[in-house]
Amino acid sequence: MKNNFYLRLALGNIRKNGKFYIPFLLTCVAAAAMFFNMCSIFTNDTLASRQDVRTVLGLGVIIIALFSIIFLFYTNSFLIKRRKKELALYNIFGMEKRHIGRMLVWEKILSAIISIGGGLLAGLLFDRLMFLILRKLLHMDSLEYHLNSQPVLMTLVLFLAIFFFILIADIARIQRSRTAELLQGASEGEREPKNRIVIAVLGIVCLAAGYALALSSKGVDAILMFFVAVLFVIAGTYCLFAAGSIAILKAVKKRKNYYYKPNHFISISGMIYRMRQNAAGLANICILSTIVLVMLSSTVSLYAGVDSILKQRYPCDISGNYAEGQQEETATLMRQTALDMGLEVKNYMSYETLAVAFVKEGNVFECGDPGQVSLDDVSVLIFMDDHSYLNLTGEKADLAENEILVYNDSEVKERERLEKDDVIDVLDTELRVKDTLRERPPVDRSSYPVENIYYVVLSGENMMNRIAQLQRDAYIENYSIVDRVFQFDLSGTDDQKNAFSDEVNDRVDEAEKDGDASEFPVTSIISRAANVDRVYSFYGSFLFIGVFLGVLFVFATVLIIYYKQIIEGYEDKDRFEIMKKVGLSRDEIRRAVKSQILTMFFLPLVAAVVHMMFAFPMVNVILGMMGLGDTSVFFFCTAAVTGVFAVCYVAVYTLTARVYYKIVS
Repeated sequence: MKNNFYLRLALGNIRKNGKFYIPFLLTCVAAAAMFFNMCSIFTNDTLASRQDVRTVLGLGVIIIALFSIIFLFYTNSFLIKRRKKELALYNIFGMEKRHIGRMLVWEKILSAIISIGGGLLAGLLFDRLMFLILRKLLHMDSLEYHLNSQPVLMTLVLFLAIFFFILIADIARIQRSRTAELLQGASEGEREPKNRIVIAVLGIVCLAAGYALALSSKGVDAILMFFVAVLFVIAGTYCLFAAGSIAILKAVKKRKNYYYKPNHFISISGMIYRMRQNAAGLANICILSTIVLVMLSSTVSLYAGVDSILKQRYPCDISGNYAEGQQEETATLMRQTALDMGLEVKNYMSYETLAVAFVKEGNVFECGDPGQVSLDDVSVLIFMDDHSYLNLTGEKADLAENEILVYNDSEVKERERLEKDDVIDVLDTELRVKDTLRERPPVDRSSYPVENIYYVVLSGENMMNRIAQLQRDAYIENYSIVDRVFQFDLSGTDDQKNAFSDEVNDRVDEAEKDGDASEFPVTSIISRAANVDRVYSFYGSFLFIGVFLGVLFVFATVLIIYYKQIIEGYEDKDRFEIMKKVGLSRDEIRRAVKSQILTMFFLPLVAAVVHMMFAFPMVNVILGMMGLGDTSVFFFCTAAVTGVFAVCYVAVYTLTARVYYKIVS
């Protein structure tokens, strides 16, 4: 009988507080459904052979789980704060705290049933659709949809644990609170806040440090320092919203000619009182918005730039490596094998390159101790002889013995660029720059985690062998390796091109088994067609995770904005009545409050866009290391994602603002 009483009471409370509970429960349902879908895809047996994709999806499972824990605890604090007065009245009317605790138990049981049950149902409804979308992005038609009990159990365990610990936290909060504190809990933070100059300065310092790291980090350092920069920016954002905004508003308040006007007086004074209690919420909106912008722009850019990445990694249909002195034998083998299979070799070329890492001091390039040299001090010279340059470009270099042609990579610092007639010292060998190249030689460019990369054309094969030997002598080991590459286009279908590379690879394997590998001209061969699906699957999995998490973070942002509008609506309702009594018209009040709310809610969006602008160079470097060398793709994707997100943000604000005005009026 008692349980029925508490159950009816809990049902009535959820129904009565529908404006607060329904958005919370919908978010719980969405989080549970998305976690279920991610677990379902992650546990799919047909992905067992693609460990790279499973790793990305596993990361997505962990992120969604952590986010669900943090965010549901955070949003529950909105609910419990708004209901403190209601719970205090129950206490006054004779219910003991243990009775209130029983009521909360039933509320959490009902919430868990609705959230987990609704999440599993929604997840099951959309599970096959999510799988088909992923299969399309991955270009993996061989994947088959399977449903097992594992994702159901994982979802049940996670969300039952979340609701259990939320319940424990709520009961502990009620047990520690006095009735008087509960009665005034909904209006906490209404005293005018004091200036906290130290926190404001700390926020500026943290933000400046994060921005400086984002602008200065290059190469591998960009990856290592990315998370440090993120921590600095998050700390700076919280400090500036909490203290910096108050300092600015108080400074504006001292300008009497500006402050003592109806619109300015109402909006500024209202924001000063609200900023302390709203700072954390606004900072959360800003940080979530920044995460959405960075995540979506980077993953969309990677997927949009797949063609560029493939062209850079695989410039021709077939490419491979040949043994030293076997250029002609390799060309003959390729053409004969193609002829035997009814195919035709086109645009055949071969070249030799040698990539050497140096420490550059002025125009002197020396080998440094790998254990003592920072990547910031390393420069890479990619050498090729004039014969390879002719094969690649069709242009003669016409170089004397110690003359070179140089192409400065786009990332080379201005003060480090090599110009015509410069004389450089490479391992005690003087080389004069005869001219600089306007275009980068079309060689297979691996991703080197350094800024300064130079492409150097040498006068003959002997000079390149000499450089290789000098570096071996400097390192006292066989460190330099000449990369001997052949590449060509091949007629026929993708299956025929794959069959061609398989045929040559089988012959390489046979030569190794028979002990004749040193006599076989080819050491390795790959088909671009065989790797297209692998590249698409890797970057497609990133896009899937990015969009998936982006949608989840957007849900979180919308919910925070909604709760802020609702809470501020109830707080402003009494203020409206007071302002009308002192002589202000409804239109004047509406304009002032609208100005105040617009400032409060669009400040996080502006700050998020600024964060994204400063993060752009660092993220661009990281994307470059992942294969996306086209900055324009990242720029346009970032602009498009930011524009779409801003439109969605405005739409969410407009919808939630209607709820606000309905409450206050």
